[in-house]
Amino acid sequence: MTNKVRNEFWVRCGPGKEVGLALSTIAGVVRSESPVEDVRVLVICADDTDRKAAYQAWDGDNFPGNINLSFFSIDHPEDQTVILNSEYTFAVVTPKAAAAGGADIARHRVGRYPPKKDGGCASYGLWVCEPSGAV
Repeated sequence: MTNKVRNEFWVRCGPGKEVGLALSTIAGVVRSESPVEDVRVLVICADDTDRKAAYQAWDGDNFPGNINLSFFSIDHPEDQTVILNSEYTFAVVTPKAAAAGGADIARHRVGRYPPKKDGGCASYGLWVCEPSGAV
């Protein structure tokens, strides 16, 4: 991970592995902070094809059960409405969605939600995925 700024991370790795790496990292953070009751993770995708690829990168068998994981596509206005009216602990933006402004949509929706005292995670962050070799 590079460019850590205010809990915002830019991740670069091999094509197709960005989302899986970010989700695995989030799962590790949540496991290290046990007990955590409620963690909200948003995966922002560019379109339905991107959403399917992101979903396939997720390893549900190795994901803690206390994580609420949501996949949304920014090309659907109804998905944008849900994103802008919700609060998330972590967000992952796919490379295609990052190119389409997905990080800007997620940036202000990520924080310590719910608060630690209400069973939330002490950590939070935004992962913006880039394909290997991106600037």
